Amino acid sequence: MKGFSNSEEICNSIVESAERYGPNNPQRLKQLSFVLAKCNPEEVFKGLYSVFLLSEPNNYDSQQLAGVLLFKISPSAEFELEEVLRMSLNTYNLSVEEWPWYLARRFGQERVLNVLERVLQTEKGSTARRSAETMARWVRRYPSNG
Repeated sequence: MKGFSNSEEICNSIVESAERYGPNNPQRLKQLSFVLAKCNPEEVFKGLYSVFLLSEPNNYDSQQLAGVLLFKISPSAEFELEEVLRMSLNTYNLSVEEWPWYLARRFGQERVLNVLERVLQTEKGSTARRSAETMARWVRRYPSNG
C-alpha cells in the first residue's frame, strides 16, 4: 500500500476500502493505520473527517472505518471543535461511536458535552438534533482509559 499525498486521497481510500473489505477487516485496519501514521496529521484528520461529511445513504461502513482510524491514530490536527461537530451533524451515522470518542479524547468529555449542549440549544433541524443527542450519549460512555 502506497502513502497518501493529501486528504482527498485519504478520504477516497477509506470509502473504497470500506466498500471492498468492510469496516472491520483487521489486516486492512493495520495497513491503513501504518500508512496514515506516517502522513501529515492535518491531512490525516481532514481526510478521515471528510468521510463524516459525505451524504451517501449507506455511509456506516466508511464512517465506521474512518472513526476507528481517527480514534486509533488520534491525529493531532488543529481544528475548531464546535465547527467540526456542527458540520458533521446532518451526515453522521448514529452507530459510529469512535467519532465522538475521538473528540472526547482530544478535548475532554466535559468540553465536548458542553459544546453539544450549546448545539442542542441552537439547532432546530431534527436530524442534527438527533445526531447531537446521540453523540452526547456516546461521549458519556467514552472509555476514558481508551
